[in-house]
Amino acid sequence: MKGAYCLQGLNHMLATAVNWKSKRDELRTRRRPLFERYEKSPTDFHLALEIKQIDDQIAECTKQMVEERGSRN
Repeated sequence: MKGAYCLQGLNHMLATAVNWKSKRDELRTRRRPLFERYEKSPTDFHLALEIKQIDDQIAECTKQMVEERGSRN
C-alpha cells in the first residue's frame, strides 16, 4: 500500500509540473505580441507595466517548477 501512495504522489507532482509549464508557455505566448508592440513604442509605460507583470508570473511558474523538481529528488 505504501508503494501505491508513493506512485500517486509522484503522479500528482508530475501533473502539477506539467500545469506550471503549460501556464508558463501560455504567459510567454501572451507576452510576445506585447513586447513587439513595446519595441515600436518604448515610451508606452502602460505596455511596459503589463509586460513586467507577465514576466513576474513567468518567473513564479519557473520557480514552482524548480521547487517541484527539487522535491522529487
